[in-house]
Amino acid sequence: DGAELIINNPSINDDVKLLELRQAERAELAAQGITTSQPRLIFSGDVEGEVYSASNYDGSDSSNIDLSDAELNAFIEANDWVSGYITITYSDAADGQANPINNSGYELSQGFMTVGNLDSSAFYSTIGQMYVPFGSYSSFMVTSPLTKDIGRTKARALLVGYNPQREGFEPFASAYAFQGST
Repeated sequence: DGAELIINNPSINDDVKLLELRQAERAELAAQGITTSQPRLIFSGDVEGEVYSASNYDGSDSSNIDLSDAELNAFIEANDWVSGYITITYSDAADGQANPINNSGYELSQGFMTVGNLDSSAFYSTIGQMYVPFGSYSSFMVTSPLTKDIGRTKARALLVGYNPQREGFEPFASAYAFQGST
């Protein structure tokens, strides 16, 4: 069942999701009797292409083959306490120029470093460019809805958080600071 893959989850709290993933992975390795803290570099990403052909009402035809969007993610585990995450995105975002090849763009969508280890401490800190934890949304749409672009804030911030990771109801808190545009 791949239904959970279609949910368009918010991009906020990626640092906590990665800390929880590292914690679960260490627990699984410990259950198998494996203890290691080797540095790792993990890549992932996606590629979106489009092909279209159209016949206009005036009899003219148009068609195109295009790489519309791409994303490269890199997760860096330096040691048990320090990790980093980088997302570089490509977009064909044509702004009316005749040649979209010259109009393609790359950007650093996210880039942050986290200091924390949920096995040893409930406190963590993240610094860098990220979507700050303000608001929340989720969608079952395959592509991102407009509310995703409106409802999230990307900033270069310093974040301090508390995530106890215990059974039952426990408080979760995070505070962040960033310099706004005004």
